[in-house]
Amino acid sequence: MNRTAALVSVLSLLLPACAAESPLEVDDGVDASTDTPADDTGRDEEPAASTTGNDDGTEESGGSTADADSTGFPGGSTDDGEDEESSGTTDPTGEPPPPAELEPTGTLGAHPVGYTETQFTDPIEASRVLPAHIWYPAETFEKSELAIYTVAESEFLDLELPAEAAQRDVEASLEGPFPLVVFSHGYGGLPTQSLSLCETLASHGFVVVSVGHVGNTTTDQENGTSVGFEAAAAHRPRDVQTTIDAMEDLNRDGTSLISGVVDEGQVGVTGHSFGGFTALTSVAGYAPSGALPDPRVQAIAPIAPGGYDFPDASLAAIDVPTLFLAGTEDEPAIEDNVIPFFAAMTAEPRYRVDVVGANHFHFANVCDIGQALINLGLLPEIWPDIGAGQLLDIYDVTCTAEAFPISEALRLQNKYVVAFFRAFLADEGDYAAVLGPDHADACEEFAAVYVEGAPATAPAPCE
Repeated sequence: MNRTAALVSVLSLLLPACAAESPLEVDDGVDASTDTPADDTGRDEEPAASTTGNDDGTEESGGSTADADSTGFPGGSTDDGEDEESSGTTDPTGEPPPPAELEPTGTLGAHPVGYTETQFTDPIEASRVLPAHIWYPAETFEKSELAIYTVAESEFLDLELPAEAAQRDVEASLEGPFPLVVFSHGYGGLPTQSLSLCETLASHGFVVVSVGHVGNTTTDQENGTSVGFEAAAAHRPRDVQTTIDAMEDLNRDGTSLISGVVDEGQVGVTGHSFGGFTALTSVAGYAPSGALPDPRVQAIAPIAPGGYDFPDASLAAIDVPTLFLAGTEDEPAIEDNVIPFFAAMTAEPRYRVDVVGANHFHFANVCDIGQALINLGLLPEIWPDIGAGQLLDIYDVTCTAEAFPISEALRLQNKYVVAFFRAFLADEGDYAAVLGPDHADACEEFAAVYVEGAPATAPAPCE
């Protein structure tokens, strides 16, 4: 097979994930308004979309431009230059005290990052062996140990992406145990679809695990082994339960690389697109399959969720802190899911963050994948000629100079998801100050924030 044919073979693996082919009809947002959508939650307050902060919206995601600290770790020092300390008491005006000095959450944190791969077996269908990718706080950083991720494999060519911070199979940090976050990929997608978020969470003191939902991955679509929507949806909550069970087993196995590293009492779930649906099922259950909520899950962060119209009663039964995040150019996710879901829920606190200008694909590795293809010699102008026109459409609205900056979308995703889990999973309550409308109004030009039942807090200083 010649080089072009091999590249086409790799593209055939990637297109389903990049195109978000699912029962949710994803709008790429080309013709959509960039205005912040109306608040249908019954709140009279306008969302916080400030006109100050990151004026050019191009700050690098995941600390890629940060200088290494004295240990050589790319996340740099935990000292962000802010000297303000929390007094821990209410001031005479009755206002809550300012938060303690906070580590910026939109970039890599203080922990070096380890990475390993394993697999978990579905206890009901033994033929479903889930590939598992695990990120965790590591003890030291050595640049020579940085991992290489294989995001697509074919008979003739593998497509690889370099890790920014994750080192393969290195010793875990001795500072644990750390909270566990389960990440769920999109419909027909990749467990390595959101590398920036997974690495950033681990650098802030979380163990992160992402499994391939067998029967609903890019590999299944290439091999003709994909299952239908109902089977895929039924697998999702079970896969989360299987993953938590397996991580507990590894945590209790004295020979495991992550033995003793996981705090089994602190478990959260996040995911993108159909993975956002998965996060919701972990605490709402999934009635068509009879799946029940998993009581171990204590907080969820659905990102651009889609794929299923949850009954209001299921949403109202959710009783854990929740953060929704989506782009304003992703009308189906916001209008059909985030707004009505947010309104139907009663869980407190719950947050909704709209990234103004971002579309459905801004919260995954689409641009890195496109650049990797370009680096291999497959330029965008010839993608339509080889059946990859769909990827070109996504790349144009997400990755080009005219698009909303992918680095800013990923930074905001990381900032809010990390701050949310630090506040409500890791019990670092001061990070709730990052999540409020006042902070967004003062610091984030492209974030519109809605809040229900959040704790009173003074806004955090800008990062």
